[in-house]
Amino acid sequence: MKKNKKIIHYSKNSYFDSGRGMTPLKLTGIIVAVLVLLFIGWSSYEPVMNFLEDFKKNISKENQSSHIVNQSSESGETSNDNTLEQSYYSSSEESSLEEKEKVLDKSIYIPINYLTDFDTAFTYFNEKQKTVGEAQSITIYMKDDLGNIYLPVKNEIAVKNKAVFKDSEKIAEIMAKFKEKGIKINGLISTFKDPKAPFNNTKCQIMYSGSEIAWVDDDPQKGGKQWLNPYSPYSAEYVIDIAKECYALGVDKIIFDNVNFPKGYSLEMASYAYMNGRTRQEALFDFTQTVEKTFDKDKFVFMVHAENAIYPNDMIYGGNHLSAFKNNVMLVISPNKIDKDFTFAGQNYKAGGSIEDYIKIFKEHYPDIFADENMALAFYSDEAKKENYNNMSDLLIL
Repeated sequence: MKKNKKIIHYSKNSYFDSGRGMTPLKLTGIIVAVLVLLFIGWSSYEPVMNFLEDFKKNISKENQSSHIVNQSSESGETSNDNTLEQSYYSSSEESSLEEKEKVLDKSIYIPINYLTDFDTAFTYFNEKQKTVGEAQSITIYMKDDLGNIYLPVKNEIAVKNKAVFKDSEKIAEIMAKFKEKGIKINGLISTFKDPKAPFNNTKCQIMYSGSEIAWVDDDPQKGGKQWLNPYSPYSAEYVIDIAKECYALGVDKIIFDNVNFPKGYSLEMASYAYMNGRTRQEALFDFTQTVEKTFDKDKFVFMVHAENAIYPNDMIYGGNHLSAFKNNVMLVISPNKIDKDFTFAGQNYKAGGSIEDYIKIFKEHYPDIFADENMALAFYSDEAKKENYNNMSDLLIL
């Protein structure tokens, strides 16, 4: 006898009944269910999309982090030169992911004979821009190595010794017009090479050894001149007071040049007061520290000529000129003067290298100076067209 086929019975409460058609109740239920699903979907759309977007960003960051770690691991196997190169450029490259990369401040030096009126000065500025490109600032002398001061300062010693230039008010007006056009002002100050300030001012003078006669850097008949005594706190006070007045008159940044002991003849006969057991380099370093304590860090630089760093001189710089500074250095590169073999930090180097080669040498031996955000370079005009120095804070066109 054949077994009966098993018959499956469906509950009458189900929405679909094979034995009957669509009922109004079933249709109503379907519509309600669809509306509920649509409501839930619409409500959850934005949170879900935000979640997916965040998830995507996290994945991207993890990949980017992994890529940087891999690069670091690879660069760790390279030479020390590459490590210095990476550490110097890394701060601006990595920060550019979050903020705009720092733009090079290119500055054009305007000689004093072009500061007779604004039109003459501005024409000179524009002509220079045609050669070296757009500039953001001008550089003019505030105090030159003859002791002349080109802004109308009120310093008592400067006024008494007739150091203030007769047309200083006019230069201040020219400077103000440049600033109205959005062009910043850099002021050059010859620090210790200044024959006017020590005149009749024994606190600032250098003397001939064993006498009360002011020392001069050459025979007076040949134009020999006095210098400010770098050991004297009164010399530093005078220079800093002039800088303060220049800032008050609208100067944006001071470039301190000639931060060194005298050059000239009979250097061994020069006698210095206020030494207090310090070496020459310590005296120069003390001056830089006084400047740093007085002014904001982005308001000044110390000019160092490359050849003075390459060829150490104990009498003038107390050794290597760069060693007297911690930061805020403006390194003046002049290839036409670095044209012979030299020994630097115990290593021999051949002449004929490019500017990049010389910078590499300095960076290797002074990484802290080059890592400083206020580090600056200066070139003569024929070299100023180069555009691969954008990590320096300033570029002065001499």
